[in-house]
Amino acid sequence: VYKKIDNNKQQQGGGMPMPPQPPKDYTFSEDFKAGYESQYKIIRGVIENCSRQKLSISETIEALKDTGLGISDQAVRKGLDQVCWPGRFQALDEEPLVIVDGAHNRDAAERLAENIGCYLAGRRITAVMGVFKDKEAKVMTGIMAPYLEKAYTVDLPNRERTLDKEKLAQYLKEEGVPAEVAGSIREALAFARQNAGKDGVVLVFGSLSYLGEVIRICAEGKEEKSW
Repeated sequence: VYKKIDNNKQQQGGGMPMPPQPPKDYTFSEDFKAGYESQYKIIRGVIENCSRQKLSISETIEALKDTGLGISDQAVRKGLDQVCWPGRFQALDEEPLVIVDGAHNRDAAERLAENIGCYLAGRRITAVMGVFKDKEAKVMTGIMAPYLEKAYTVDLPNRERTLDKEKLAQYLKEEGVPAEVAGSIREALAFARQNAGKDGVVLVFGSLSYLGEVIRICAEGKEEKSW
């Protein structure tokens, strides 16, 4: 899939196609380019390879430029400006800052914790959390507990699959997080906003299944503020 440049000598990479480190150390072979029907597929292939390697945005951009497709800095800036992944560390409101993230397993909770460390270090965070009973709820609460000042737990809309909010609250308490159950998602958001205050953060996570309702509630609140 790629040829690695080493002292002006080209070597064919073997095994699972992965970009070497750092990305600017490689270029793509003509066979690789010919195997794709369009520039879009070339770009997608590069991004998928970089994603598997967990490379940073800057490293991925270097890899894209090395394809020889003539990707300009202006195009890169425009693309980054338009990037939106709904339900993944998505900011919905300010004062307090409301963020939703669909983290619902160990790996996603670890990524969420990394984002908190990068972007919300030192901020007071009040959580709203709902989880399906077949997920790693206890593991997730353990990962997230160090970052949470308080939490409000909810039952998810799918009542057959939801982990009981009382049990989830107990998991959080066992990790040292003050936790209360809320009668509804709307109520949990209201309590969380009040606890956070204008300078705090409300973090809604645990499942993608209820984020649509959270987004709607926040949108309603913005409409009311505009009047």
